[in-house]
Amino acid sequence: MYMLAHLSLTPAPFFGNRTENAQDWLAYFIRYVAFKQIPEPASLALFALLMRGAANTRFSMLNNDDRGDYDRFRTKYVPAPISTWRRAYSSF
Repeated sequence: MYMLAHLSLTPAPFFGNRTENAQDWLAYFIRYVAFKQIPEPASLALFALLMRGAANTRFSMLNNDDRGDYDRFRTKYVPAPISTWRRAYSSF
């Protein structure tokens, strides 16, 4: 049996910086929660714990219903496709 206990697989904190890819971070977080079989209440608590800096400020301002909704995170941090295109185009 292969043991992963010695490896740190916990997602890194999310700060909400422009250099962070929120979509990748959230996808990894969701895979981690599924892999560890973390129940929803605990996964939401972990999600909140990993919010730091500006992301924590924004997260703290959400009402309780929105704090339990990963789609709310996507809406806040994952740019719309047109924004991604504009950012890539402006770098040329």
